[in-house]
Amino acid sequence: MNRAGIIKICGLTNEGDVAAAARLRVDLAGFLFAPSPRRLDPARAAELIAALPEGGPEPVGVFVNESPERVAEIVAQCGLAWIQLHGEEPPGFAHGIPARVIRAARVGPGRDWNDIVADPADLVLLDSYVPGEAGGTGKTFAWDAIDPRMADRGFLLAGGLGPDNVAEAIRIARPAGVDVSSGVERAPGRKDHTKMEQFVRRARRAWEECTDAAK
Repeated sequence: MNRAGIIKICGLTNEGDVAAAARLRVDLAGFLFAPSPRRLDPARAAELIAALPEGGPEPVGVFVNESPERVAEIVAQCGLAWIQLHGEEPPGFAHGIPARVIRAARVGPGRDWNDIVADPADLVLLDSYVPGEAGGTGKTFAWDAIDPRMADRGFLLAGGLGPDNVAEAIRIARPAGVDVSSGVERAPGRKDHTKMEQFVRRARRAWEECTDAAK
């Protein structure tokens, strides 16, 4: 998977949306195992993941404060390539789990960036801080407030992204990737395929423009 220009579509719940994500050649396909209208039981998620084409989107399981034993079980049952940790999981939580790790960090006023920059996860995902919410709020945050050190760390940008603002977000934040769920939906857990296509096309164009400008 390309470590620059990564696109993740999260909250997939049905065959049609999984097929659309594969057709658009997104990099990561997200499946929720945490409280959400988009939550799936592992058996259903395994069916959807089995439908992903070889060389297509890599499946990501999203968890919030689940036990490592249960996460490992779901990784094995579903064939997850990645786990995304959205809770208060301690350092070393994923040790021994055969999947790469995305660590979600909520960004708000007074955020201490040292722990994010130093996090050993394969990727860090920056999401909006909303009190009482673990993530997936559909709210943006101040992209220009991201610590400059994150440019070297590499991160996925989430929080309120959609077709109308993804290009601006990429130009300002310069993330390694973007993550969208509700911003390309027509209802919770039901994607709008036109919005998905617009999001992917505009994100890729923005990265191309950023690359050209840096030459």
